[in-house]
Amino acid sequence: MDLLAEINRGVPPIGLGAFMRAQYVDGPWEWVAIVGNNANYHDVVNHARAAGKKIWLYSMPGSFAPTVWRDGLSTLIARASEVSAEGIIVDPETGWDGHWDQIAAFGAALQDASTVTRVGITSYPAWAGMPALANAGGDACFGIPQLYGQQGAFSQGEIDGQWARWRSSFGTRLIPGFALWIPEDHPELRDPAVYAAYLTRLPRAGGSIGWTTGAIPVHMLQAMRGYSPGGNMLFTIGLGTLAWIGRPAGAITIGIGIALLVMVILFAREVRHA
Repeated sequence: MDLLAEINRGVPPIGLGAFMRAQYVDGPWEWVAIVGNNANYHDVVNHARAAGKKIWLYSMPGSFAPTVWRDGLSTLIARASEVSAEGIIVDPETGWDGHWDQIAAFGAALQDASTVTRVGITSYPAWAGMPALANAGGDACFGIPQLYGQQGAFSQGEIDGQWARWRSSFGTRLIPGFALWIPEDHPELRDPAVYAAYLTRLPRAGGSIGWTTGAIPVHMLQAMRGYSPGGNMLFTIGLGTLAWIGRPAGAITIGIGIALLVMVILFAREVRHA
């Protein structure tokens, strides 16, 4: 694994992202996560790349059920390599009851995957397997709790509670997932004012990613033009840097940089006094 890959290992992307399914929808995103097991994923990748977006690949929860996750993961890694993606996002959700003994193997496989690509883990906020999978994956993975207003994460208290739960496992290697469509549980998000208030309840982070099932409602797309994951560009970059520093490789890199700077200063002083 090269130095850059090791530095970025387990670090979430910085800036606003969006999940894409069968088509690319343009917007103010800096990166997109495209469903990598759709028949036309190449077309979606090409459209997003032509728009200047960084590419990630993602697969739906069915690819990460206990009986198929090995095939789902290997396919996603291969396709990410094929399209030179920045990384992959896995989404284990259903079918795990009675199969928790596989979590350790799944986490170890994600650690292995992180040696060739960056790896994120997303799921609904209360998924019971999250702490064990995060522990098994170590600092090789970052987390994306789906704060979509489903599974008990819509009010400020619910969002804060689930964010704290995930943060206890991932630390600063965490970004929120949010709604870019109208969930059946919360049709009130059709109201632009309600949606704007929902965005203010999201945790501040170095990045975030919106989930869309296709076309994005106009009021949501308009809201994205004034939304920043960290509150503003400076805070977004700062919070993203904290996630990077939190990894050993990031801290070591900063230490090396400081040491080199000190050496340059000392050398300059010696030359000046020679």
